[in-house]
Amino acid sequence: MSIRTQVVKESEFQQVFLSVKHALFDYVEAVYGWDDDFQQGRLRNDYDPVWYHWLYEKHTRIGLVCYRKKENSLHLHLMIIFPQYQGNGMGRHAMDFLIHEARRMACDQISLSSFTQNKRALAFYNSLGFIIDSLEDHFINMSLEINL
Repeated sequence: MSIRTQVVKESEFQQVFLSVKHALFDYVEAVYGWDDDFQQGRLRNDYDPVWYHWLYEKHTRIGLVCYRKKENSLHLHLMIIFPQYQGNGMGRHAMDFLIHEARRMACDQISLSSFTQNKRALAFYNSLGFIIDSLEDHFINMSLEINL
C-alpha cells in the first residue's frame, strides 16, 4: 500500500475538527467534558497548522495525522484512521509512513500520548513495539525506538 500525506488547508479546518470530535469525543467527554469552542480553540492554537496532514492511500483519504519534530523524536499528537478504513492494516501502513518520516527527519524515536481508556489504540501501539514511558492520571506516554 502506498500511504502519502497532504498538509491540511486552512479551509479544511472544520473537517479536521469534526474528525477529531468523532474519534475522541468519548475520551475527552469522560475526562474533561467536551466543549466545542474550547476544543476548536485548542486544535487551532496549541498545534501549528503545518503539523496536520490528511492521510491518503492512493487517491482515497483514509485519515488524519498531526505530528512534529520534538528534539530527537517525531512526536505524534494525533492519528485517526477513519472508521470505514480501520481493521484492514491502514493504521499499520500509516505508522510505517511515520517511521519513514522519523528517519527522514533524523529522529531516533516516535513518541505519543494516548488516553488510558483508549484500549484499541493502546493495543495497536503495543503491537507495533511501543513501550510505556510514563503513566499519568488519564494518559499513557509511549515511545518506539527507530533505527536510523
